[in-house]
Amino acid sequence: MRFRFACVLPAAVAVSAALLALAATSHAQSFIRITTGPHVTNAGASRAVCWVDFDKDGDLDIFLTNGPSTGQANALFRNDGAPNYTYTKVLGDPIVTGAFRADGASFADFDNDGDLDCFVVNWYGDNNLLYLGNGDGTFTRVLTGAAVTDGGHSETCSWGDYDRDGWADLHVTNSGDAVAEADFLYHNDQDGTLSRVLTGAIASDAFYTRSSSWIDIDRDGDDDMFVTNENGEDEILYRNQLVPGGTATFEAESPGDLATAGNSSFSAAWADYDNDGDFDCFVANSSAENNSLYRNDGGTFTRMSADITSSDDGWSVCGIWGDIDNDGDLDLFVTNGFGGATKRNFLYQNRLIETGTASFVKLTTAQVTTDLGWSYGAAWGDYDQDGDLDLYVARTFNNNENESLYRNLNANGSHWLELDLEGTASNRSALGAVVRVKATIGGQPVEQLRVVEGQAAYCSQNLQLHFGLGDAAVIDTVEVIWPSGVREITTGLPADQRKHYTEGLIPTGVGEPGGGPDDARSTVAWHRSSPNPFKHETTLEFALRRSAQVRLEILDVTGRTLTTVLDGWIEAGPRRARWRLPEGAASGVYLYRLTVGGVSQTGKLTALR
Repeated sequence: MRFRFACVLPAAVAVSAALLALAATSHAQSFIRITTGPHVTNAGASRAVCWVDFDKDGDLDIFLTNGPSTGQANALFRNDGAPNYTYTKVLGDPIVTGAFRADGASFADFDNDGDLDCFVVNWYGDNNLLYLGNGDGTFTRVLTGAAVTDGGHSETCSWGDYDRDGWADLHVTNSGDAVAEADFLYHNDQDGTLSRVLTGAIASDAFYTRSSSWIDIDRDGDDDMFVTNENGEDEILYRNQLVPGGTATFEAESPGDLATAGNSSFSAAWADYDNDGDFDCFVANSSAENNSLYRNDGGTFTRMSADITSSDDGWSVCGIWGDIDNDGDLDLFVTNGFGGATKRNFLYQNRLIETGTASFVKLTTAQVTTDLGWSYGAAWGDYDQDGDLDLYVARTFNNNENESLYRNLNANGSHWLELDLEGTASNRSALGAVVRVKATIGGQPVEQLRVVEGQAAYCSQNLQLHFGLGDAAVIDTVEVIWPSGVREITTGLPADQRKHYTEGLIPTGVGEPGGGPDDARSTVAWHRSSPNPFKHETTLEFALRRSAQVRLEILDVTGRTLTTVLDGWIEAGPRRARWRLPEGAASGVYLYRLTVGGVSQTGKLTALR
């Protein structure tokens, strides 16, 4: 029987600020729990944690959902920045107004207008919530459309561009109460609306689903969907048929060993914990079951049964990956809650860099693991901008527990890199973008892999990517593989910095613009059209690495020019121009021709009537 955890138990154990040491064989790791400020005294039934820069001032703010059966306002905390990095609670904005029974949340630039939007899901059959960012740090609640009127017993949500059209789509998991419910999949219609997909197993399968992950599990360039289920149900993989089939539909399959990760699975977290170039998976299980760590060996998943991460039984909710000691491998934090008495969380340190073998040791004396309570979502994020990962944990014991913020006081001298990505041809939030960082650590070549996600694990999100670099003061290469298919590589980047990379404009070396000195073809970083095929209107998009004379024309299939869309001097950066199919024009194939500095490149357009 599914449980909703609404019971009230005796008062939680009080905790106070304390300095703690996370002892490892080769590194000493220190955290301190922050106990003052509205972001850690907002007692309630907290659920989701999202580190987001909603006001675009360059630091990480916190969005927190709350979900008691009686309802509670969600919370947004603005990072006050240097030097103290305190937080101010946002009041009066629609995103924090009203009493809801919320669970998961996910941020993305849904309408590609340059600011973050937010989707929040509710349980108890309540309608879900969509908030559009206004560009000034405020939000407007959307009250119409399928996504906010469907109702359901929704658990989590995740934005992701599954059809690779450059716009963020949305997946919502539903569990159910008396009976299991189908999940919701919404397609972004590129006009500020979401339409619900009603066909296919991904839209009709009814399971007690807790969490979902957009992950390109087969490395073919499109995002597949992996869902975790409880009530004795197997996990399910919905494999995207966009590549090579050409249509973004999904086929359901049982993903080998991953299908039986647990009988009461809450969460999946994907990461390359063994630095071998593919994404492995950790599944958090509740109801006193062992959790499960799976190693990905080229598409075959093997449960690491002998590792401590797969032999710890708990009431686990959320597992999140992060390099807490900046040594170049990913560590793991797991929350536990519900099922009676207060519980401890788990922290595992990866020994890959120290020993050459990806295995974990459990750290048991740190306050992040000895603090008792009921923990729900959690997320790593460098809120104080010192280059190491801090930890925020949503707590819900007695429906009246304070959240936990642990500040990382890492003093081992290890280097780091943090990246914020912005798509142009890809969706603006760069969801699905994969980054490979190569560096020499301890005299050995190390390659690390990260992906930008709409949900990193159950009720967890941070769009910013973090890499620990050990003793590497200079990074050999940073490669960004954008959802559009564009690949960009920069070399010789100094460590210990935070970079904002815009698609098509990443320098190829330190201080060097991409594409070569004067080659006109290299001036164009990329070009595309979206939507394509189209019915009435399409947007022609391109990015210039340097300013240039540009001519953009529409041709018929014989090469005859029908119209000139642009003709003039265009400054460097991404550019867009719309072309509307004239009244009476036939459906079929058209061409666009982009001419820069006398060199032309063409693309195909397919018009539908």
